[in-house]
Amino acid sequence: MPAFIPDAIAARTSFTRKVTPADLYTSLVFAFPAAVAFARNRRKPIVPHAFLERVQLAVTAVSACAVCSYVHSRMALEMGLSEDEITGYLTGTIDEPDPAEAKALLFAEHFAETRGEPSAAAYAAFVDAYGSAQSRILLAAMQLMLAGNLIGLPLSARRARRNGAPYTDSSVGYEWGMVLGFWAMLPLALGHALVRGLLQRPAVRTS
Repeated sequence: MPAFIPDAIAARTSFTRKVTPADLYTSLVFAFPAAVAFARNRRKPIVPHAFLERVQLAVTAVSACAVCSYVHSRMALEMGLSEDEITGYLTGTIDEPDPAEAKALLFAEHFAETRGEPSAAAYAAFVDAYGSAQSRILLAAMQLMLAGNLIGLPLSARRARRNGAPYTDSSVGYEWGMVLGFWAMLPLALGHALVRGLLQRPAVRTS
């Protein structure tokens, strides 16, 4: 089943917002416990996988990450979403989302726009709408997708450069620096995540 990248994303010539090393590092710190919560849901689902995929598509719509769009379009197609539906989620133009999912999708966009630091009021409303158990899994899906987007964006810029259409606000040094920095950050972010877990810090940072 062939994956695809919506034209609006494939045709990008610049970042919607350039990723900083601090953005990437913070997203990785929160991604480690998110991965644990996400894996538990795969073993014993309390949130349907297709719902989580739509939430992740909504996060990706904000960043317009070409690499992530390609990967998740394939996953969404395998879950039964149509190409038109996937394009709608990836470009933020979906007409009528399921009412039961609408609040999560709107929060996912806000979460991505704030680079993982939603307002306290928005987060409280989100938890109130879905309950503590479901909201934790939905949040984990967003945190994993955000981390994927933030490394995927420099990779998307590298892909565009190889195709002869480099981003106007990128450079070879920036792209390689972010990719190599990602690997250097991983063990530090894991240690940071473990300390946060021991101290029982909140699963998300709010503003």
